Amino acid sequence: MTSPARTPTAIAEDALDQLEVCKETLRQLEALLWSIKTSTNDGFKIKLAELGAYVALDIGDLVENTEAEWRAELEDNASVGDVQ
Repeated sequence: MTSPARTPTAIAEDALDQLEVCKETLRQLEALLWSIKTSTNDGFKIKLAELGAYVALDIGDLVENTEAEWRAELEDNASVGDVQ
């Protein structure tokens, strides 16, 4: 059984939600970078840098995968519209 095609509006709403997640992640990374800049403990700086790298990698992977799915959905919607 296939799921019904989503409307471009539904896809756009998901994209806007994802932008909110990205915005919050950037704010968290900003706080990490500020902590790295102001810390005097080199071991702490290394741990914060590692954490920031993992967070950035995770959100990057998430966005990359969902962006590809949304593009495919939009292309499917466009091709269905061309046929009708």
